[in-house]
Amino acid sequence: MCPEQLTVVFNHRTLNAGSVVKALSGVLAKHGVSDRAFQLSGEHIDLPDVMPRLLEANQRTFQLSGNGFEFALASVRNFKLDFIEIKSTLGPSIPWDEWAACFFSVHGFVMAWLANCDYEYWQNAQDFLEYEAAGKPYSDLPTKSNGLPFPLERTILDTSANPGRRILRAGYIEAVGAVMWLGERFWAVTGADRKQAESMPLMHASVLTNGVMRLQAAEGCFATGDGPSGALQSELRSLLFPVGDSAGGTDS
Repeated sequence: MCPEQLTVVFNHRTLNAGSVVKALSGVLAKHGVSDRAFQLSGEHIDLPDVMPRLLEANQRTFQLSGNGFEFALASVRNFKLDFIEIKSTLGPSIPWDEWAACFFSVHGFVMAWLANCDYEYWQNAQDFLEYEAAGKPYSDLPTKSNGLPFPLERTILDTSANPGRRILRAGYIEAVGAVMWLGERFWAVTGADRKQAESMPLMHASVLTNGVMRLQAAEGCFATGDGPSGALQSELRSLLFPVGDSAGGTDS
């Protein structure tokens, strides 16, 4: 089974590495996951030692893995956002709703979505070398210039029409998932119509704690950009990101 990944987005500098580790540790402990044998940026470490190490180094971001999970906290100042990625490499033994919910009360929560890791990766891959290394054909895929001046200019794969594309925007990430969690701030920064999203007949919407909307468009993670699945993703994107490409941004 392909790993799944939850991405949770916040306003820039509204959370810190220590509080994130505390939240993650709480969920893992609740489900009896060992706090031993983790790796922090490639170094072996036990979970109780992670927070002191981050505080000592005054570190705001991290990459942590162990016991079938991968966690990465990143910050993108130019787009005024932070985000954490939670990947299950052994399957979602802990419900994704539970992982998402532990961040709903964080001031600055914007959105979260669940994705098939393999599908999302290839929907956003722009380098020919990535395809060559994986033995995947790409000759029929659209291309474009990377927009940089000579001598840095080169041709890359054009992902701008892919249903599963990720685009960094000011204060949020334009991306869709079969399941999404949308905070109060989401509607303000995207300009999307909350009432319209709630009333869409093909999507199940429910309101959770802190006014967060849970929006489910399909039973399983999107795994193809073709056919009905691709059409559904495009419909979902139009609904939630009405400003679209006119807002500018960079493929993530």
